Amino acid sequence: MDQGDEMTKKKILVILLVLGITSCAPNSTDASMVTPQAESEDSLIAMLPTILKPSSPQASYVEPGPPIPQEILKSYELGDYSFDEVSKMGHFIMSSVQTADLNQDGHIDLILGSEEHDSQIQVYENMGGGVFRNSGAILPFKPRDPRHFNFGIAVGDLNQDDLPDIVAADAWSGLDIYLNTGNLKFIYLQNYTHPKMVEDKGVAIAELYHDGYKDVVFGDYGGGFYVLFNDGTGKMVASGQPVDPGTAWSLFITDINRDGAPDYLSVNRQKEDGSLQPARIHINDGDGFFKMASDIPDSADDSYHILCEQGDKNTLCFIANTEGNFHRPNRLLNFDAEGNLVENQGFGVVGAETKSMCLADINRDGTPDIVLGNYNWGSNVYFIKNNQGMLELTDPPMYLFNIERTSNMGCADLNEDGLIDFIVGAETQGHDVYLQYSILFQRPSK
Repeated sequence: MDQGDEMTKKKILVILLVLGITSCAPNSTDASMVTPQAESEDSLIAMLPTILKPSSPQASYVEPGPPIPQEILKSYELGDYSFDEVSKMGHFIMSSVQTADLNQDGHIDLILGSEEHDSQIQVYENMGGGVFRNSGAILPFKPRDPRHFNFGIAVGDLNQDDLPDIVAADAWSGLDIYLNTGNLKFIYLQNYTHPKMVEDKGVAIAELYHDGYKDVVFGDYGGGFYVLFNDGTGKMVASGQPVDPGTAWSLFITDINRDGAPDYLSVNRQKEDGSLQPARIHINDGDGFFKMASDIPDSADDSYHILCEQGDKNTLCFIANTEGNFHRPNRLLNFDAEGNLVENQGFGVVGAETKSMCLADINRDGTPDIVLGNYNWGSNVYFIKNNQGMLELTDPPMYLFNIERTSNMGCADLNEDGLIDFIVGAETQGHDVYLQYSILFQRPSK
């Protein structure tokens, strides 16, 4: 038996062990709860009461809403780039946004998480040309609690049916997994909780081991970072590896040392006692298990977000810091092709308080740029130049649009014109964190 077979066996044994413990637990689901595979979307939906425990959250549906008006509410004319704010998506106590073509029609849809309405995730359908409507899909959380809200959404095909599924991190209620059945319909698959759960935050999806299935890494503000394995159906089970402690907030998966096994980098928020923790690198041993994390020097701050972009010769990673009482800027990390940190420096506008970021090719040169969503300074972009495989950050930044109090951001070509557009969540009532979504379409340069 070769090494790959041994690693597959190792992972399968972990999954079987967890499943075996579950099946032996008191009050476990008996044979009467087992339902044969459905033959259609309608039958899957019809079987929900049988498949799910009575207390489990179910995906529910209402009639799709009307198209959101496309009239221009405000225009931003800033240098070489211009944007039209065309829509406000209602008022949400918003915490997360993702973009993906959920129904495989060639149009990018929106997945919006909020603190309102029992922490529902709402799916907005792109009807073409950036015209959106509420799809009627409502993905609730468990259990019902007015404190609960969504802090992270990840999208990926978990069960190999070529449809993007949704994994949502509920702050006090664990992870919820929803399988996409097509036509913007979802079935609830799983709620995953853990003993040290305090507030689940960032979540990411990737194939951590070469078995063809995407796994999950997520962070908990009080419990650290956790790695879950896919059992082959989209359901996640504990990997059995040690938990990396920390006030987890955000993570990004990339093969930092280019050995064919995805690694992840993580950032931490300020502790309740005011102390700070550094960002960390977690190296994959090749079979989805991560070696002891190493701290990144000079990275301890009240960090909100981390993103990375990989070139042929190096990898650039960006950490968004709010600065706040610490007055430290965002961090730029430059790793060589072997994963060694060769550059670690501050970047960004002093006092901007960056809370969100996007990677998007703003100048259409074939290389994604880093866009910063700032609480105190609107949004700006640092262009990334690809110099024969070596990624380089240009300076100074360029201002894009001045929506202040930006707390979250997504970016994609929403209207299929070849230009990057934005979905922005910004506070409208100060520190009450009452937020609204705005869509900004980029106009061609003059």
